[in-house]
Amino acid sequence: MQPKKHCLIYARVSTEDQSTERQVLEMLAECQRRGWVVVGVHKDEVSGSKKSRPGLDSLMKRVGQGEAEVVMVWHYDRFARSLPHLLEALEFFHSHQVDFLSLSQKIDTSGPMGKFVFQIMGAAAELERSLIAERVKSGIKAARRKRHKGNWGRRPRIIDLDRARQLLREGHSLRSIEAQTGVPRSTLHARLNLSDQSETNSTGSIRQKSNAL
Repeated sequence: MQPKKHCLIYARVSTEDQSTERQVLEMLAECQRRGWVVVGVHKDEVSGSKKSRPGLDSLMKRVGQGEAEVVMVWHYDRFARSLPHLLEALEFFHSHQVDFLSLSQKIDTSGPMGKFVFQIMGAAAELERSLIAERVKSGIKAARRKRHKGNWGRRPRIIDLDRARQLLREGHSLRSIEAQTGVPRSTLHARLNLSDQSETNSTGSIRQKSNAL
């Protein structure tokens, strides 16, 4: 007679007002039907997108310690937050000679069909990783093309030179023109050629030379 398998059960709901009771009862009944010994029931009341879940973390630790031969979940989306996460967990179970059973989907990696499904999911995960890598490469190439065309970074500042010149003629200081136009004084000097056409005193005001702007 073969020794009975030791099974770890995992159940999860997304919010505190939901209950894992139904999931747990169905999995306990399946363990009894198969003659498995339940050595632990781990639960989480947290969103599946959370990377760290106390119940799941505890279950994975016990698997690593060799406390079970089977891990049972009610549905794999209750267990894994993504396909790559599911494949990573299944590979971890496989390395520790632990079978995985998703009860509501009848996915059992101990049988030939379950192993086949595992291989299909592995291929799908690999395809997803390849597509993501390709999109990243395409994005980098597109960004480089934009940079070469001069579109990289911030948009070029639009300077109203006519207004700046008018303010200058009216006797406004560079500080005042900067405040009214939002253009730094260094830029005003460069764009209006003030070094050739005007002088600036210590207070920032401008004394026009004889040639007007």
